[in-house]
Amino acid sequence: MTPVARIACVLVLIATSCLAKEVKGKTYAFTIPDDATFEFQEAMESYTFKWGDGAAFGMMMLFPMQGGISEGMAKPMLDLMAASLEDQLKKQGQFTNISKRKRDVKTGPFTGAEIEFTMTHGGGVKLWQSMLVLWDGQQAWTANLTGSSADHIATAHKILGTATPIK
Repeated sequence: MTPVARIACVLVLIATSCLAKEVKGKTYAFTIPDDATFEFQEAMESYTFKWGDGAAFGMMMLFPMQGGISEGMAKPMLDLMAASLEDQLKKQGQFTNISKRKRDVKTGPFTGAEIEFTMTHGGGVKLWQSMLVLWDGQQAWTANLTGSSADHIATAHKILGTATPIK
């Protein structure tokens, strides 16, 4: 490797380490953006990630599902949760348009499904909310994401993709 290539590699490593930090809970450690905050609640093993500020924000809450949910029950459970949320949003009447899409998810140790809602207020302001039910090979997890842009949903997926088991 040439000296210039070595210097470039070192600079990339330094930049990467400055733009991210590792945080730990009980089951998983995650690498989050440097401007993000993290909170872990031991009692329910809930992980909360927040990033951005003001009108440009993103937040994700992740926690294990109680009651021994199997991998096969995850997607039907997500459908029920999403139908309940959609009914609630429509009853509130705050949004002029609510659209949703469902997709399979594979990120880090997790596989599962996601239903993403895009909601538009009367002034044209959009809000994104996603519900995920995930399986890590041992237990089911649920994640709720909220953001002021689709980019915030992508950030949440990146955070989930960095999950590494704590032994």
